[in-house]
Amino acid sequence: MQATKAHALIQAAERFGTPVYVYDQATILDRCRSLLAAIPYPRKKLLYAVKANSNQAVVKTILGAGFGLDCVSIGEVLLGRTLGAGTILYTHNNVADAEFSAAVKMARAAKPRVWINCDSLQRLADLPRRSACFVRINGPVGGGHHDHVITGGPDSKFGIPWEQMPEALSLAAARQHRIIGVHQHIGSGIRDVAKFERAIEVLLSVVRRYRFPDLEYVNFGGGIGVPYRPTEQPMDLRAFGAMLTGRFSEFCREAGRDLTLMLEPGRFPVAEAGYLVVRANTIKETPYGKTYVGVDSGFNHLVRPTMYGSYHHITNASNPRGKTRPYYVAGYICESGDIFTRGDGDENRAAPRELPEVRRGDLLVLHNAGAYGYVMASEYNMRPRPPEVLLSGGKLVLARRAKTVGELVREALGSGR
Repeated sequence: MQATKAHALIQAAERFGTPVYVYDQATILDRCRSLLAAIPYPRKKLLYAVKANSNQAVVKTILGAGFGLDCVSIGEVLLGRTLGAGTILYTHNNVADAEFSAAVKMARAAKPRVWINCDSLQRLADLPRRSACFVRINGPVGGGHHDHVITGGPDSKFGIPWEQMPEALSLAAARQHRIIGVHQHIGSGIRDVAKFERAIEVLLSVVRRYRFPDLEYVNFGGGIGVPYRPTEQPMDLRAFGAMLTGRFSEFCREAGRDLTLMLEPGRFPVAEAGYLVVRANTIKETPYGKTYVGVDSGFNHLVRPTMYGSYHHITNASNPRGKTRPYYVAGYICESGDIFTRGDGDENRAAPRELPEVRRGDLLVLHNAGAYGYVMASEYNMRPRPPEVLLSGGKLVLARRAKTVGELVREALGSGR
């Protein structure tokens, strides 16, 4: 980690306390611009998947880079409208009727442009007659770093199975709908261009077979991974963009139509921009040969290691040149699974991590925490979520404050107290 970045993270901890999430705006903009530049296809629209990080400062930064938004809840749609998003794709999954109706109402307004992405035949039937919509297709290909993030294939709950496309088209014709877009999302955390290529071919083969006479947009989803371990390599964006442009251009020539290519990255623009800074409060040596570093955070703030067995690189910002030792970094939640360090073999087992010597009071930094960090946080054990801070132009700006413990207690007692 660069010395200037480490200094900014230490400053954030001193000014706002720990734990604290810090997002580097320059990194977000770099990832957005690099992805746009890597895809030479001229008719393209990139949508940011808000579920990865819905902090208003982050979303505004990405909108400013020219992205639209992919939203999976009515709350995300309302946030996007408030922040001035020009294009919103609402991809629902098993939502309540009231939420679906509210989204449909927004879709019929003039601005912003809100498209409904139908996840089932039932919701396609629920749309008002003569609607313009997308359909989410579930093909036979899925991928991701963990079973829980694979969103395509025969075991997925998402989308209309590709075998049911004749029914979807018949239903759309009966309701006089125009299916203007098709969508597919195979999973998350994928850095293999070949995996994307197979999924692209599946979606294009479905379009070739059923034609979709009103088609304007083809959305290949998101899932572009980032390297979490120092030994991992990023996706070859140039190869990805060339493959995507070549395959889609050829398809459009065959079809005789100039279609718009869409992607919906979430993790890619924000993961590497985010840091969770925590403070070591306990150094515990056990008679079993283990050393635990207890920190003032836990899986209530970053659940990915516990939920997915995910690896997050950890550095000691206070003592970066200290002699390395193996440590278990443990959180303050009253659960045995609250361990941030996970092994290379069985990813769900706690394992020691080589770190520069950790002393009581040292600041530890969990890297790649910008995606699926704060948004998946909770107030478990009645502990507040951390504040969120944006590093912009060398300045630290509070993007969302933390609740106080007193506020949590008042909420627990009910509004009447």
